[in-house]
Amino acid sequence: MGAFVTRTPELAREEAAAADRLLAQGPHPERPLLGLPIAFKDLQPIAGVPVTNGSAAVPPTTADQEDVRAVGLIRIAGAVALGNTHAPELGIPCCTDTAVVGRPAVPPYDTSRCASGTSGGVAAAVAAGLIPVGHGTDGAGSMCTPSAACGLVGVTSSRDVVSTAPDMSFLGFVTVGPLARTVAYAALLLDAMADTTPTGLHGSPSRRNYTSTGTCPRSDLVRSDLVRAPECPSSHRPP
Repeated sequence: MGAFVTRTPELAREEAAAADRLLAQGPHPERPLLGLPIAFKDLQPIAGVPVTNGSAAVPPTTADQEDVRAVGLIRIAGAVALGNTHAPELGIPCCTDTAVVGRPAVPPYDTSRCASGTSGGVAAAVAAGLIPVGHGTDGAGSMCTPSAACGLVGVTSSRDVVSTAPDMSFLGFVTVGPLARTVAYAALLLDAMADTTPTGLHGSPSRRNYTSTGTCPRSDLVRSDLVRAPECPSSHRPP
């Protein structure tokens, strides 16, 4: 699928084991993503995980101590990190195809086509059922077009919803949001990422609850439903 650039199996096993221990104790509503597998777009700092920025021309960077704010909130909510998803070089091209991975990110329904970009890797992973929901960024259609190419829901959040701290993200053009297979699941991840931490450019985001309508299923039902890969329509299956 060309979906992942970096895998973190040992970290995933540690986080999954910790989630299992907590789940055995009963519900944890303060951790709505507890045990859900997720991956992060390879363009933002992630503590302890190399970030390539899609480029073979520059060495990978590693955040020694802190995640970017949105990633940290997803982890606090209990998600299990599987690694980083494929992104175009320096987040510039509109197709996710780099020398770092060696092949393009593609939709599972038609692997002859491109998953677009710059959130093409995460879109391919979610559409294929490799992860249930995904973390993406958008500055000029970087979530909208991969979502359309892969048949997903992508939420390009307003600048007062998800903090980009400590990064100003191309002078405020880039926002952070979820990709998912349904609106309800996208709302669940957006709830986990929404914050009031100032970005340093647009002030403090206003906190709200995106699942308060009651249309979003309980996290335990989401967990059991989303870990199953979607059935590809027969007309879209690759040869």
